[in-house]
Amino acid sequence: MLVVGCRPARWVELDLDHGNFTFSMPAQPMEKQTNMDLPLGHIKMFQYALITNEITFMLNYTDYPERMTAGKSADDMLDPGLDKTLSAYPRARKESAKVLLQGFPGRRFSIEDPDTGYTTIAKSCLVGHRIYLVQAVMPTDRKSVV
Repeated sequence: MLVVGCRPARWVELDLDHGNFTFSMPAQPMEKQTNMDLPLGHIKMFQYALITNEITFMLNYTDYPERMTAGKSADDMLDPGLDKTLSAYPRARKESAKVLLQGFPGRRFSIEDPDTGYTTIAKSCLVGHRIYLVQAVMPTDRKSVV
């Protein structure tokens, strides 16, 4: 996701041992980890969030146990969350598409909500037993900077 108006030289690169990947944000994000024990296994959720220049940047990923993903397609894993997210904004202008992100099945979506005055631009993808979600949320009048 390209962001204009943030100087790349100031971006903070985070290399996560538990996540097995590296990402960058305009500054040091807040980190939150949530663990849930469910009948089919233990779920770990990680969230990295930062608000800067009226834009909220977020990276979320969820590790699912194999018992929860066995026999499920990418559509089975990605679509229920997307459907729930989009239905939460009944009056919003919404767009979504199936995509491949670096060869992995994913979804690209945007929500422009007149009720809140905010626009969300996001991508999610399924890699093994993990779902990633990267999004930026900003006042609708600022969406041209992302």
